[in-house]
Amino acid sequence: VLYGTGVRIAELIGIQLSDIKRADDCIRIIGKGNKERYVPLNDVLLQLIEKYYREYRTKKWLFENDLTFQQYSAGSVRQFLKKFKAEANVQSVVTPHKFRHSHATALLESGVDLRTIQKELGHNTIKTTQCYLHVSNNHISKIHTPLNNIKM
Repeated sequence: VLYGTGVRIAELIGIQLSDIKRADDCIRIIGKGNKERYVPLNDVLLQLIEKYYREYRTKKWLFENDLTFQQYSAGSVRQFLKKFKAEANVQSVVTPHKFRHSHATALLESGVDLRTIQKELGHNTIKTTQCYLHVSNNHISKIHTPLNNIKM
């Protein structure tokens, strides 16, 4: 969900089941400053959420403690990531915020414009969004400049 939506960790743990709008293909997010926004809910993400729900049968929150039914804490999410990182034998740094960076970069590399990415991430200014974008060298090398259109 972190990678699929680009939400902040506080936004992730704040997602309630009622925020998942299947009919509208989006998830309602309450961001910084209690600002509301919607992020896309594609078929892959929906299937993952449904699989998770079938297994854990959460009551109110998308991610909640299965004994107390209280929402997870940010620390709990970080512990899960640490555990799964070790199990997957991943050597690079893995943080919830890194998923946000990766999401923004993937959007940019797939051709989504910066203004749309800004809106999806919930940024007030485009300058904030630009800080998240780490364009891969592979993507840059595939850019066609106007010179590509000149016949020699």
